[in-house]
Amino acid sequence: MRRLEGAFGNWPGRLIELHHKAGIKYYQWTNMTKNKHPIPYWLDSAIRPKIYIPNTGPTRESVYSAIEYMKGKKRRISLLQVNKLLGYQDSGLVKKFYKEIIE
Repeated sequence: MRRLEGAFGNWPGRLIELHHKAGIKYYQWTNMTKNKHPIPYWLDSAIRPKIYIPNTGPTRESVYSAIEYMKGKKRRISLLQVNKLLGYQDSGLVKKFYKEIIE
């Protein structure tokens, strides 16, 4: 809990700073996969513009994070499933990064 000390001071800057230091991803906050309860609107509206970057191609980090998420949830890991989790149908970049990470 000491990590959260002062999280609401300098709102939302301090929370975003703690978020980055802890390496937390946006999907860990919210119910993007519909498996969690949604976070309150006031919290999502404060953090989303700072930590969620839509309309960008997949990065190696996003593919790695998707694989780690799937491992943590004990889900079957395949190129198709990683594409699906990241919102792509058949991304060449997802395929490239997936092969680098898995092999």
